[in-house]
Amino acid sequence: MGGLTMENKLLSLCTGMNSDAMKDQIGNFPLEGFPAKMKKLVLDVVRQENYPLDFTVVAMLSAAASAIGNSYQIKIKGQWLSSPILYMMIVGNPGIGKTPPLDFAYDPIRKDDSRRYAHFIEEMKEYERRKGNKNETGEPEKPVLRRSIISDFTPESMIRAHDANLRGLTIYVDEIMGMFQSVNRYSNGQLIEQLLTAHSGKPLNVSRCGQPLPFHIHQPCINIIGTTQTYRIKELLDMGFVENGMMDRFLFAYSPNRKIDHWKKDAVIAEEPGEIWSKIINKLMNLPCNIDNVNHMVNSEIIAMNDEAFDMMYAWRNDMVDRINSIEDEKKRDTRFAKDPLNLARIALVIQFLRWAFDEADKTFIDEKTMATAIQVINYFTDCYLQLMKILKEDNLDSIEKAWFEELPNSFTTAQAIEGGEQVGMAHRTVNRNLTRFVDKGFLKKIKQGQYEKV
Repeated sequence: MGGLTMENKLLSLCTGMNSDAMKDQIGNFPLEGFPAKMKKLVLDVVRQENYPLDFTVVAMLSAAASAIGNSYQIKIKGQWLSSPILYMMIVGNPGIGKTPPLDFAYDPIRKDDSRRYAHFIEEMKEYERRKGNKNETGEPEKPVLRRSIISDFTPESMIRAHDANLRGLTIYVDEIMGMFQSVNRYSNGQLIEQLLTAHSGKPLNVSRCGQPLPFHIHQPCINIIGTTQTYRIKELLDMGFVENGMMDRFLFAYSPNRKIDHWKKDAVIAEEPGEIWSKIINKLMNLPCNIDNVNHMVNSEIIAMNDEAFDMMYAWRNDMVDRINSIEDEKKRDTRFAKDPLNLARIALVIQFLRWAFDEADKTFIDEKTMATAIQVINYFTDCYLQLMKILKEDNLDSIEKAWFEELPNSFTTAQAIEGGEQVGMAHRTVNRNLTRFVDKGFLKKIKQGQYEKV
Protein backbone atom coordinates (compact mmCIF):
# COMPACT_ATOMS: atom_id res chain seq x y z
CA MET A 1 0.00 0.00 0.00
CA GLY A 2 3.06 2.25 0.15
CA GLY A 3 2.40 3.78 -3.27
CA LEU A 4 -1.29 4.41 -2.76
CA THR A 5 -2.76 7.85 -2.28
CA MET A 6 -4.49 8.80 0.94
CA GLU A 7 -7.86 8.41 -0.74
CA ASN A 8 -7.06 4.94 -2.06
CA LYS A 9 -5.69 3.83 1.31
CA LEU A 10 -8.96 4.81 2.96
CA LEU A 11 -11.05 3.29 0.21
CA SER A 12 -9.09 0.05 0.42
CA LEU A 13 -10.14 -0.26 4.07
CA CYS A 14 -13.82 0.00 3.20
CA THR A 15 -14.42 -3.61 2.22
CA GLY A 16 -17.83 -4.51 0.94
CA MET A 17 -18.59 -1.02 -0.31
CA ASN A 18 -18.76 0.66 -3.70
CA SER A 19 -15.56 2.76 -3.81
CA ASP A 20 -16.88 5.18 -6.41
CA ALA A 21 -19.88 5.94 -4.20
CA MET A 22 -17.59 6.80 -1.31
CA LYS A 23 -15.11 9.17 -3.00
CA ASP A 24 -17.13 12.32 -2.29
CA GLN A 25 -17.38 11.30 1.38
CA ILE A 26 -13.62 10.88 1.91
CA GLY A 27 -12.58 14.52 1.51
CA ASN A 28 -9.01 15.57 2.24
CA PHE A 29 -8.80 15.03 5.98
CA PRO A 30 -5.47 13.42 7.06
CA LEU A 31 -6.79 10.38 8.90
CA GLU A 32 -3.63 8.26 8.64
CA GLY A 33 -2.00 9.34 11.91
CA PHE A 34 -5.03 8.64 14.10
CA PRO A 35 -5.37 5.46 16.18
CA ALA A 36 -6.11 2.36 14.12
CA LYS A 37 -9.28 1.64 16.11
CA MET A 38 -10.47 5.20 15.59
CA LYS A 39 -9.83 5.00 11.84
CA LYS A 40 -11.93 1.85 11.68
CA LEU A 41 -14.65 3.53 13.74
CA VAL A 42 -14.69 6.59 11.46
CA LEU A 43 -14.85 4.47 8.32
CA ASP A 44 -17.63 2.34 9.80
CA VAL A 45 -19.62 5.52 10.56
CA VAL A 46 -19.03 6.81 7.03
CA ARG A 47 -20.15 3.48 5.55
CA GLN A 48 -23.17 3.05 7.79
CA GLU A 49 -24.44 6.61 7.99
CA ASN A 50 -23.12 8.09 4.70
CA TYR A 51 -21.49 10.99 6.56
CA PRO A 52 -18.64 13.00 4.96
CA LEU A 53 -15.42 11.69 6.51
CA ASP A 54 -13.76 15.04 7.16
CA PHE A 55 -16.84 16.47 8.89
CA THR A 56 -17.10 13.31 10.99
CA VAL A 57 -13.52 13.48 12.28
CA VAL A 58 -13.71 17.23 12.92
CA ALA A 59 -16.89 16.71 14.96
CA MET A 60 -15.18 13.94 16.94
CA LEU A 61 -12.16 16.16 17.63
CA SER A 62 -14.49 18.85 18.96
CA ALA A 63 -16.41 16.40 21.16
CA ALA A 64 -13.15 14.95 22.52
CA ALA A 65 -11.89 18.46 23.37
CA SER A 66 -15.16 19.13 25.17
CA ALA A 67 -14.90 15.87 27.13
CA ILE A 68 -11.31 16.59 28.24
CA GLY A 69 -12.06 20.18 29.17
CA ASN A 70 -9.95 21.74 31.90
CA SER A 71 -8.84 18.37 33.27
CA TYR A 72 -5.57 18.72 31.35
CA GLN A 73 -3.53 21.52 29.83
CA ILE A 74 -0.66 21.32 27.38
CA LYS A 75 2.62 23.09 28.12
CA ILE A 76 3.56 24.97 24.96
CA LYS A 77 6.68 26.84 26.10
CA GLY A 78 7.86 28.37 29.35
CA GLN A 79 4.80 29.20 31.43
CA TRP A 80 2.48 29.15 28.42
CA LEU A 81 -0.22 26.56 29.13
CA SER A 82 -3.48 25.89 27.31
CA SER A 83 -6.64 23.86 27.74
CA PRO A 84 -8.10 22.17 24.62
CA ILE A 85 -10.15 25.17 23.46
CA LEU A 86 -11.23 24.80 19.81
CA TYR A 87 -13.51 27.15 17.88
CA MET A 88 -14.71 25.12 14.89
CA MET A 89 -17.11 25.68 12.03
CA ILE A 90 -18.28 23.07 9.51
CA VAL A 91 -18.97 24.74 6.17
CA GLY A 92 -20.66 23.30 3.11
CA ASN A 93 -23.57 23.45 0.76
CA PRO A 94 -27.11 22.51 1.86
CA GLY A 95 -27.86 18.81 2.13
CA ILE A 96 -24.30 17.43 2.03
CA GLY A 97 -24.37 16.31 5.67
CA LYS A 98 -22.99 18.94 8.06
CA THR A 99 -25.20 18.40 11.11
CA PRO A 100 -25.55 14.57 11.42
CA PRO A 101 -21.82 13.99 12.19
CA LEU A 102 -22.09 16.56 14.99
CA ASP A 103 -25.11 14.79 16.43
CA PHE A 104 -23.19 11.50 16.39
CA ALA A 105 -20.04 12.92 17.97
CA TYR A 106 -21.82 14.82 20.75
CA ASP A 107 -24.49 12.23 21.54
CA PRO A 108 -22.61 10.81 24.60
CA ILE A 109 -22.13 14.31 26.05
CA ARG A 110 -25.77 15.22 25.44
CA LYS A 111 -26.85 12.04 27.24
CA ASP A 112 -24.59 12.93 30.14
CA ASP A 113 -26.20 16.38 30.28
CA SER A 114 -29.65 14.75 30.25
CA ARG A 115 -28.70 12.57 33.23
CA ARG A 116 -27.44 15.63 35.08
CA TYR A 117 -30.67 17.47 34.35
CA ALA A 118 -32.82 14.60 35.65
CA HIS A 119 -30.69 14.49 38.80
CA PHE A 120 -30.99 18.27 39.17
CA ILE A 121 -34.80 18.08 39.01
CA GLU A 122 -34.84 15.52 41.82
CA GLU A 123 -32.46 17.65 43.88
CA MET A 124 -34.69 20.71 43.36
CA LYS A 125 -37.71 18.77 44.59
CA GLU A 126 -35.80 17.78 47.71
CA TYR A 127 -34.57 21.36 48.13
CA GLU A 128 -38.13 22.74 47.96
CA ARG A 129 -39.33 20.07 50.40
CA ARG A 130 -36.62 20.88 52.91
CA LYS A 131 -37.06 24.63 52.43
CA GLY A 132 -40.74 24.37 53.32
CA ASN A 133 -40.12 22.12 56.29
CA LYS A 134 -40.42 24.09 59.55
CA ASN A 135 -38.42 21.45 61.38
CA GLU A 136 -35.44 21.94 59.06
CA THR A 137 -32.51 23.63 60.80
CA GLY A 138 -30.67 26.12 58.64
CA GLU A 139 -31.13 26.99 54.99
CA PRO A 140 -30.63 23.98 52.67
CA GLU A 141 -28.08 24.39 49.89
CA LYS A 142 -29.75 25.19 46.59
CA PRO A 143 -28.82 22.74 43.80
CA VAL A 144 -26.89 23.98 40.76
CA LEU A 145 -27.42 22.59 37.25
CA ARG A 146 -24.09 21.56 35.75
CA ARG A 147 -24.12 21.04 32.02
CA SER A 148 -21.52 20.78 29.28
CA ILE A 149 -23.48 21.98 26.23
CA ILE A 150 -25.42 25.20 25.67
CA SER A 151 -27.16 26.27 22.48
CA ASP A 152 -29.72 28.99 23.19
CA PHE A 153 -28.20 31.50 25.61
CA THR A 154 -27.31 35.08 26.47
CA PRO A 155 -23.76 36.24 27.24
CA GLU A 156 -24.60 36.33 30.94
CA SER A 157 -26.19 32.89 31.00
CA MET A 158 -23.09 31.50 29.23
CA ILE A 159 -20.87 32.81 32.04
CA ARG A 160 -23.31 31.49 34.65
CA ALA A 161 -23.25 28.02 33.05
CA HIS A 162 -19.45 28.02 32.95
CA ASP A 163 -19.28 29.17 36.56
CA ALA A 164 -21.39 26.15 37.49
CA ASN A 165 -19.14 23.80 35.49
CA LEU A 166 -15.51 24.89 35.69
CA ARG A 167 -14.42 21.77 33.80
CA GLY A 168 -15.64 23.43 30.63
CA LEU A 169 -18.49 24.43 28.37
CA THR A 170 -19.32 23.88 24.71
CA ILE A 171 -21.38 26.21 22.56
CA TYR A 172 -23.10 23.87 20.11
CA VAL A 173 -25.19 25.63 17.47
CA ASP A 174 -26.41 24.08 14.24
CA GLU A 175 -26.64 27.34 12.26
CA ILE A 176 -23.96 29.41 13.90
CA MET A 177 -24.44 32.61 11.89
CA GLY A 178 -27.92 33.00 13.33
CA MET A 179 -26.50 32.77 16.85
CA PHE A 180 -23.92 35.49 16.25
CA GLN A 181 -26.46 37.81 14.68
CA SER A 182 -29.23 37.33 17.24
CA VAL A 183 -27.06 37.43 20.37
CA ASN A 184 -25.01 40.42 19.24
CA ARG A 185 -28.17 42.32 18.39
CA TYR A 186 -28.98 42.53 22.08
CA SER A 187 -25.55 42.44 23.72
CA ASN A 188 -23.68 45.17 21.81
CA GLY A 189 -20.80 42.86 21.01
CA GLN A 190 -20.43 41.61 24.59
CA LEU A 191 -20.53 37.94 23.53
CA ILE A 192 -17.77 38.43 20.97
CA GLU A 193 -15.55 40.19 23.49
CA GLN A 194 -16.06 37.34 25.95
CA LEU A 195 -15.29 34.70 23.32
CA LEU A 196 -12.16 36.53 22.16
CA THR A 197 -10.94 36.57 25.76
CA ALA A 198 -11.96 32.97 26.43
CA HIS A 199 -10.10 31.66 23.38
CA SER A 200 -6.84 33.01 24.79
CA GLY A 201 -7.57 31.32 28.12
CA LYS A 202 -7.55 34.61 30.01
CA PRO A 203 -9.91 35.15 32.99
CA LEU A 204 -13.51 36.19 32.37
CA ASN A 205 -15.08 38.75 34.70
CA VAL A 206 -18.74 39.76 34.55
CA SER A 207 -20.47 42.14 36.97
CA ARG A 208 -24.20 42.85 36.93
CA CYS A 209 -26.22 45.27 39.04
CA GLY A 210 -28.81 42.59 39.71
CA GLN A 211 -26.21 40.09 40.93
CA PRO A 212 -24.91 40.27 44.53
CA LEU A 213 -21.51 38.89 43.45
CA PRO A 214 -19.58 39.21 40.17
CA PHE A 215 -18.71 36.12 38.12
CA HIS A 216 -15.02 35.32 37.82
CA ILE A 217 -13.83 32.42 35.64
CA HIS A 218 -10.08 32.22 36.28
CA GLN A 219 -9.40 29.54 33.67
CA PRO A 220 -12.11 29.48 30.99
CA CYS A 221 -12.46 26.48 28.72
CA ILE A 222 -15.15 27.21 26.14
CA ASN A 223 -15.37 25.20 22.94
CA ILE A 224 -17.49 26.23 19.96
CA ILE A 225 -18.84 23.99 17.22
CA GLY A 226 -21.40 24.92 14.59
CA THR A 227 -22.32 24.66 10.95
CA THR A 228 -23.08 27.10 8.19
CA GLN A 229 -23.65 27.18 4.48
CA THR A 230 -20.82 28.28 2.20
CA TYR A 231 -22.53 31.42 0.93
CA ARG A 232 -23.01 32.71 4.50
CA ILE A 233 -19.28 32.89 5.28
CA LYS A 234 -19.29 36.42 3.90
CA GLU A 235 -21.39 37.42 6.92
CA LEU A 236 -18.33 36.91 9.11
CA LEU A 237 -16.68 39.77 7.25
CA ASP A 238 -19.81 41.89 7.50
CA MET A 239 -19.81 41.36 11.28
CA GLY A 240 -16.21 42.60 11.49
CA PHE A 241 -14.77 39.20 12.42
CA VAL A 242 -11.58 39.87 10.46
CA GLU A 243 -10.88 43.18 12.16
CA ASN A 244 -11.62 41.96 15.69
CA GLY A 245 -9.62 38.73 15.25
CA MET A 246 -12.50 36.25 15.62
CA MET A 247 -11.90 34.89 12.09
CA ASP A 248 -8.32 33.99 13.05
CA ARG A 249 -9.52 31.91 15.99
CA PHE A 250 -11.91 29.68 14.04
CA LEU A 251 -10.89 26.43 12.40
CA PHE A 252 -12.99 25.87 9.27
CA ALA A 253 -13.80 22.42 7.91
CA TYR A 254 -14.92 23.02 4.35
CA SER A 255 -16.14 20.69 1.65
CA PRO A 256 -16.45 22.01 -1.91
CA ASN A 257 -18.61 18.99 -2.75
CA ARG A 258 -21.86 20.22 -4.27
CA LYS A 259 -23.41 16.79 -4.64
CA ILE A 260 -26.07 15.47 -2.30
CA ASP A 261 -25.32 11.78 -1.79
CA HIS A 262 -27.87 9.08 -2.42
CA TRP A 263 -29.01 7.12 0.59
CA LYS A 264 -27.45 3.67 0.54
CA LYS A 265 -28.50 0.52 2.30
CA ASP A 266 -26.94 0.33 5.77
CA ALA A 267 -23.61 -1.49 5.75
CA VAL A 268 -23.27 -4.51 8.01
CA ILE A 269 -21.02 -3.42 10.87
CA ALA A 270 -19.69 -5.92 13.41
CA GLU A 271 -19.77 -3.43 16.31
CA GLU A 272 -22.15 -0.53 16.84
CA PRO A 273 -20.11 2.71 16.21
CA GLY A 274 -22.22 4.74 18.62
CA GLU A 275 -21.51 2.38 21.51
CA ILE A 276 -17.76 2.39 20.80
CA TRP A 277 -17.64 6.18 20.63
CA SER A 278 -19.66 6.51 23.84
CA LYS A 279 -17.05 4.43 25.68
CA ILE A 280 -14.26 6.69 24.37
CA ILE A 281 -16.01 9.94 25.29
CA ASN A 282 -17.00 8.62 28.72
CA LYS A 283 -13.39 7.62 29.33
CA LEU A 284 -12.32 11.18 28.54
CA MET A 285 -15.13 12.71 30.63
CA ASN A 286 -14.04 10.56 33.57
CA LEU A 287 -10.57 12.13 33.61
CA PRO A 288 -10.32 13.79 37.06
CA CYS A 289 -10.68 17.56 37.01
CA ASN A 290 -9.18 18.98 40.19
CA ILE A 291 -11.18 21.97 41.43
CA ASP A 292 -10.18 24.13 44.36
CA ASN A 293 -13.63 24.94 45.77
CA VAL A 294 -12.22 27.41 48.28
CA ASN A 295 -10.68 29.63 45.60
CA HIS A 296 -13.13 28.55 42.88
CA MET A 297 -10.27 27.60 40.54
CA VAL A 298 -9.22 24.63 38.45
CA ASN A 299 -5.88 22.92 39.06
CA SER A 300 -5.34 21.17 35.73
CA GLU A 301 -2.86 18.37 35.20
CA ILE A 302 -0.07 19.47 32.84
CA ILE A 303 1.15 17.44 29.88
CA ALA A 304 4.33 18.49 28.06
CA MET A 305 5.84 17.55 24.71
CA ASN A 306 8.78 15.19 24.47
CA ASP A 307 11.93 16.54 22.80
CA GLU A 308 11.06 15.18 19.36
CA ALA A 309 7.54 16.64 19.40
CA PHE A 310 8.88 19.93 20.74
CA ASP A 311 11.44 20.16 17.92
CA MET A 312 8.79 19.32 15.31
CA MET A 313 6.45 22.04 16.56
CA TYR A 314 9.19 24.65 16.67
CA ALA A 315 10.47 23.74 13.19
CA TRP A 316 6.92 23.97 11.80
CA ARG A 317 6.27 27.30 13.50
CA ASN A 318 9.59 28.87 12.50
CA ASP A 319 9.20 27.75 8.89
CA MET A 320 5.79 29.43 8.84
CA VAL A 321 7.28 32.62 10.31
CA ASP A 322 10.03 32.65 7.66
CA ARG A 323 7.40 32.46 4.92
CA ILE A 324 5.39 35.27 6.51
CA ASN A 325 8.48 37.45 6.93
CA SER A 326 9.36 36.95 3.27
CA ILE A 327 6.23 38.91 2.31
CA GLU A 328 7.53 42.45 2.18
CA ASP A 329 4.14 44.14 1.95
CA GLU A 330 2.80 43.88 5.50
CA LYS A 331 -0.76 44.52 4.28
CA LYS A 332 -0.64 41.16 2.48
CA ARG A 333 0.44 39.23 5.56
CA ASP A 334 -2.43 37.14 6.92
CA THR A 335 -2.80 37.65 10.67
CA ARG A 336 -4.21 34.14 11.04
CA PHE A 337 -0.74 32.62 11.42
CA ALA A 338 -0.44 34.15 14.91
CA LYS A 339 -3.11 31.75 16.28
CA ASP A 340 -1.98 28.63 14.42
CA PRO A 341 0.69 27.50 16.95
CA LEU A 342 -1.86 27.74 19.77
CA ASN A 343 -4.44 25.75 17.82
CA LEU A 344 -1.76 23.23 16.83
CA ALA A 345 -0.85 22.60 20.47
CA ARG A 346 -4.51 22.19 21.44
CA ILE A 347 -5.14 19.74 18.60
CA ALA A 348 -2.05 17.77 19.67
CA LEU A 349 -3.43 17.57 23.22
CA VAL A 350 -6.74 16.19 21.93
CA ILE A 351 -5.08 13.67 19.59
CA GLN A 352 -2.77 12.38 22.34
CA PHE A 353 -5.74 11.73 24.61
CA LEU A 354 -7.70 10.08 21.79
CA ARG A 355 -4.74 7.74 21.28
CA TRP A 356 -4.78 7.05 25.03
CA ALA A 357 -8.54 6.47 25.06
CA PHE A 358 -8.20 4.01 22.16
CA ASP A 359 -5.39 2.20 24.07
CA GLU A 360 -2.69 3.14 21.59
CA ALA A 361 -0.54 5.48 23.72
CA ASP A 362 -0.13 6.78 27.25
CA LYS A 363 -0.76 10.30 28.52
CA THR A 364 2.57 11.12 30.11
CA PHE A 365 3.62 13.46 27.29
CA ILE A 366 2.82 14.55 23.73
CA ASP A 367 4.92 12.35 21.45
CA GLU A 368 6.26 12.88 17.94
CA LYS A 369 3.56 10.75 16.25
CA THR A 370 0.86 12.90 17.80
CA MET A 371 2.64 16.13 16.80
CA ALA A 372 3.14 14.93 13.21
CA THR A 373 -0.59 14.16 12.98
CA ALA A 374 -1.53 17.49 14.57
CA ILE A 375 0.59 19.35 12.01
CA GLN A 376 -1.23 17.53 9.20
CA VAL A 377 -4.58 18.44 10.77
CA ILE A 378 -3.74 22.15 11.22
CA ASN A 379 -2.54 22.21 7.60
CA TYR A 380 -5.90 20.74 6.57
CA PHE A 381 -7.71 23.58 8.36
CA THR A 382 -5.40 26.12 6.71
CA ASP A 383 -6.21 24.69 3.28
CA CYS A 384 -9.94 24.91 4.04
CA TYR A 385 -9.56 28.53 5.16
CA LEU A 386 -7.66 29.46 1.98
CA GLN A 387 -10.36 27.84 -0.16
CA LEU A 388 -13.05 29.84 1.61
CA MET A 389 -11.10 33.09 1.26
CA LYS A 390 -10.73 32.40 -2.45
CA ILE A 391 -14.50 31.98 -2.71
CA LEU A 392 -15.08 35.25 -0.85
CA LYS A 393 -12.74 37.10 -3.16
CA GLU A 394 -14.30 35.59 -6.26
CA ASP A 395 -17.77 36.53 -5.04
CA ASN A 396 -16.66 40.18 -5.26
CA LEU A 397 -15.91 39.83 -8.98
CA ASP A 398 -18.46 40.59 -11.66
CA SER A 399 -19.41 37.95 -14.23
CA ILE A 400 -16.99 39.24 -16.90
CA GLU A 401 -14.06 39.30 -14.47
CA LYS A 402 -14.86 35.76 -13.32
CA ALA A 403 -15.12 34.50 -16.90
CA TRP A 404 -11.81 36.19 -17.82
CA PHE A 405 -9.99 34.83 -14.77
CA GLU A 406 -11.30 31.28 -15.25
CA GLU A 407 -10.18 31.22 -18.88
CA LEU A 408 -6.61 32.20 -18.04
CA PRO A 409 -4.08 29.33 -17.85
CA ASN A 410 -2.17 28.80 -14.60
CA SER A 411 0.85 30.59 -16.09
CA PHE A 412 0.37 33.28 -18.74
CA THR A 413 1.73 36.45 -20.32
CA THR A 414 0.18 39.90 -20.58
CA ALA A 415 -0.53 39.19 -24.25
CA GLN A 416 -2.45 36.04 -23.32
CA ALA A 417 -4.39 37.99 -20.69
CA ILE A 418 -5.36 40.60 -23.29
CA GLU A 419 -6.37 37.86 -25.72
CA GLY A 420 -8.51 36.27 -23.00
CA GLY A 421 -10.07 39.65 -22.29
CA GLU A 422 -11.07 40.07 -25.91
CA GLN A 423 -12.93 36.72 -25.76
CA VAL A 424 -15.14 37.93 -22.89
CA GLY A 425 -15.50 41.53 -24.08
CA MET A 426 -12.97 43.13 -21.72
CA ALA A 427 -11.08 46.18 -23.00
CA HIS A 428 -7.24 46.18 -23.14
CA ARG A 429 -7.02 48.97 -20.58
CA THR A 430 -9.34 47.08 -18.22
CA VAL A 431 -7.20 43.94 -18.57
CA ASN A 432 -4.06 45.87 -17.58
CA ARG A 433 -5.87 47.42 -14.63
CA ASN A 434 -7.20 44.02 -13.53
CA LEU A 435 -3.78 42.43 -13.70
CA THR A 436 -2.55 44.90 -11.10
CA ARG A 437 -5.73 44.60 -9.04
CA PHE A 438 -5.70 40.79 -9.06
CA VAL A 439 -2.08 40.76 -7.91
CA ASP A 440 -3.04 43.05 -5.01
CA LYS A 441 -6.01 40.82 -4.13
CA GLY A 442 -3.82 37.71 -4.06
CA PHE A 443 -5.36 36.00 -7.10
CA LEU A 444 -2.22 36.41 -9.20
CA LYS A 445 1.51 36.51 -8.64
CA LYS A 446 3.76 38.58 -10.90
CA ILE A 447 6.76 36.42 -11.81
CA LYS A 448 8.52 39.04 -13.92
CA GLN A 449 7.63 41.79 -16.34
CA GLY A 450 4.76 40.54 -18.51
CA GLN A 451 4.61 37.08 -16.83
CA TYR A 452 1.99 36.02 -14.25
CA GLU A 453 0.87 32.94 -12.33
CA LYS A 454 -2.40 32.08 -10.67
CA VAL A 455 -2.05 31.69 -6.90
